[in-house]
Amino acid sequence: MSGTNGGYATKDLILSVKDLKSEDVFVEEWGATVRVQELRGSERGAFEASLSNISAKGDAQPDIRNMRVRLCAMCIVDESGNRLFNDTELGKLGSKSARALQTVYEVAARLSGVSDDSVEEAVGESEAIPQDESSSLSA
Repeated sequence: MSGTNGGYATKDLILSVKDLKSEDVFVEEWGATVRVQELRGSERGAFEASLSNISAKGDAQPDIRNMRVRLCAMCIVDESGNRLFNDTELGKLGSKSARALQTVYEVAARLSGVSDDSVEEAVGESEAIPQDESSSLSA
């Protein structure tokens, strides 16, 4: 098997595979089709981190306001896979039809493995992490 080492995937194989799934979704309220792409691993982490804020006391507080809009903004992409909405445009996207956003959210959540349980778990984990503990991704 190409790209394997004794039947196991190699680093080069894993990094070369185009594994992001996308789905074109017709949004009736917008009269248009949008491309919805699943989150990358690092984007999933950023999405989960956005579900809580650190208070002045250093406690993590759940913040699921606009959770659906955040996920939609992260997953609506152009034909090349580039996001159409950046983080500063959440308010603009959030002003659109809740029904339209729900249509996109359901596909984005399914493709990205985001469920009510995973959101509750992410919020619960963030409450258990002290402020001085953080993680970062390195290349």
